[in-house]
Amino acid sequence: MRFVIGCAVFVLCCYFSVTVHAEAVVPGHPEFLPEKLDYGQYIADPRRARFGGGLLAGSGGELQFDTAIGGAFPFFNFKPGDPPFEKVQFAGSAVVLPRWDIHHDLDQVGANFRAGLSLSAMHGPWGWRLQLLHESDHLGDEFILRTGQRKRLAYLRQEIDLGASYFPYPDLRLYAEGSYGFSIGESNMAWKVQGGLEWEGGPRLPLGARLYGATDLQSYQEVHWNPDWTTQVGVVEWNVPRSRSLRIFAEYHLGHDPLGEFFYQGLNFCETGLALDF
Repeated sequence: MRFVIGCAVFVLCCYFSVTVHAEAVVPGHPEFLPEKLDYGQYIADPRRARFGGGLLAGSGGELQFDTAIGGAFPFFNFKPGDPPFEKVQFAGSAVVLPRWDIHHDLDQVGANFRAGLSLSAMHGPWGWRLQLLHESDHLGDEFILRTGQRKRLAYLRQEIDLGASYFPYPDLRLYAEGSYGFSIGESNMAWKVQGGLEWEGGPRLPLGARLYGATDLQSYQEVHWNPDWTTQVGVVEWNVPRSRSLRIFAEYHLGHDPLGEFFYQGLNFCETGLALDF
């Protein structure tokens, strides 16, 4: 618990601290610790790295507190001297995604642990990302003690992701991604595909806040390609350089449980909460 509290304090300090602005990227020279993530995370992906929490209500009577401790952060930018890319960025992400059962004194149901390193490139409205991602998922100790149902599945994915995004309009983004798991658990299979779209309106709300909407579709070989669909709508507030945001959201998920230890089980749910991205 002290580790979780420490991570939360660290993330909050990073979010609200004053950022040192780097100079403009000079062609052929790197810019270390840039402020902004070029290839943005997929907003409606229930496993994306973020800091926040929400109340999850499942169609089977589940009532859980869904939390996330983590974020995505750029390490350096590099601007090639010649096309085809305007800028290349090396970045990382890390997040722990625990869920807590409100019906049973906030017993931990389980948690996903994800960490990745990525290399992205931007050119006009197009973006590309190559990512190395690790995911290992665990059952909560309280869940095991209370139910005595089973041992954990040891859900594990070490995968390579290749994604592309496109902005047909400044406020609309389309994306698609394919993944191959080169080191996986016994219950997993190698392939995964993902796609979606995101829309964000202008700063027409008080304090410059914006309405937004996003939908994400994922399909895993290990569940016979049956899709998981998540739609999220809400209000987002950005800082001035658009490197950090606060989202107040409501979402609906149709498909399998995002907790890896329960990946074979169906779980349809509604969730409302907030998320910090930086």
